[in-house]
Amino acid sequence: MSINFMQIHLYFQAEIVQDLKFIYDKSFNEYLSKLSNTAKDEIDVKVCLEKSIMHLDEDLSREVVEPFKENGTMTEDNEWVARKITKEHNTENFDELKRIWNEHPDEERKTVIRRDRLLGELAPLRSLGDCRYKWKAEILSEVAVPLIGQKAIPANYYTPPYLTAKPDVYYHRLTPKDKFLIIASDGLWDMMTPLQSVKLVGEHMKGKVFFNPLQLPKKNIQLGDINELLLHRKESLKSKPKDRNAATHLIRHAIGGTEYGIDHSRLAHLLSLSSDVSRMFRDDMTVTIVYFDSEFLRQCPA
Repeated sequence: MSINFMQIHLYFQAEIVQDLKFIYDKSFNEYLSKLSNTAKDEIDVKVCLEKSIMHLDEDLSREVVEPFKENGTMTEDNEWVARKITKEHNTENFDELKRIWNEHPDEERKTVIRRDRLLGELAPLRSLGDCRYKWKAEILSEVAVPLIGQKAIPANYYTPPYLTAKPDVYYHRLTPKDKFLIIASDGLWDMMTPLQSVKLVGEHMKGKVFFNPLQLPKKNIQLGDINELLLHRKESLKSKPKDRNAATHLIRHAIGGTEYGIDHSRLAHLLSLSSDVSRMFRDDMTVTIVYFDSEFLRQCPA
């Protein structure tokens, strides 16, 4: 088992380095572009050093904030970019912590969030259902305690509701560069970054065309062109994904992916764990992928 965790660690380490390289290359190229537009006869070494340091600091700040401001997008250079359009409703989101603290008396500040969980029990700070954290203690005593005992009432349960289903609503105007949207539970995001998932779906988009019958691009095509097309298709079939469904493709890589590809023994092992121990190794995963019609978006008015 330790070998598998070592592989997971190496996989994430390699992917993080790749993600950071993309981010830093983008910032550096933007900076070089600005420099190229600077008048060459007005160079002051002191001012240039000051500006470069300030620009670096601005880049560091922007690179942290940008992912939280802004689905799978392709740049002009055909590179995939992940735009994160939601924020996690858990204790890693300081705005959520402040919201919870402000909704309850100061004397509950140390009990309302314990061990990075709501009342020391629930990881998500917003949820549909989970009524144990919404009902009054009297209702819990009447409805839940007879069924599951006194543990139905969480410890330090003084000023419910502690949990809300109120959503955060975000607006993002779609452009032809937006290719798809990944909607997934935290079980997926525990195993991979948004950029990793976007690259995998992009890879699947490229390969899944080979599940379909070959269609000739025009009527009067020469036999030589058909032969070249078939040879290209044969070579490309080497990258054909195992899954027709991109969501399945994502889950397969989330559970069994390593930097060397899919470890099928690890995938089989983690999928065959019994329900009472599976949560120790992986969370439940729900994934939906919505594809956008680029041509339709291109014709939409601004």
